[in-house]
Amino acid sequence: MRTNYLRSLADLDLFAGCAGRQLRVIDSSSTIVDVEPGRTLCREGEIGSEFFGIVAGAVTVRRDGRVLAALSNGDWFGEIALSSGSRRRIATVETAVPSRLLVFNGREFRQLIDACPLVEHRVAETVFPRLAACFGSRRMALA
Repeated sequence: MRTNYLRSLADLDLFAGCAGRQLRVIDSSSTIVDVEPGRTLCREGEIGSEFFGIVAGAVTVRRDGRVLAALSNGDWFGEIALSSGSRRRIATVETAVPSRLLVFNGREFRQLIDACPLVEHRVAETVFPRLAACFGSRRMALA
């Protein structure tokens, strides 16, 4: 177990309020990855199979070449592909600076959600605003 790392997990908004047992599940079901700047983590239209939490660093989110968001420490992405039936990425995400990421594959993401319902709630709160940002709120209202 990465004890020092567990303490820092509890400081991330996504995991704030998770109990020690829940943090241990998060720790055991994830991989820590250090990524150089300019690396594409998700590509729009491709099948997605990972969920990412940004421990340190920053990423840029683009759709159709247009910047939608800049995410950094404590933010997350990849939940839409894992939560949707198509499993397709709706945006391209690229590291803007050297970044440390917490990565969960699909099975690990489900374990995370099962272990800490608070995480599921926080992730769910981001889905509709992100879809609206990608497709436009008017279009979402019609869908």
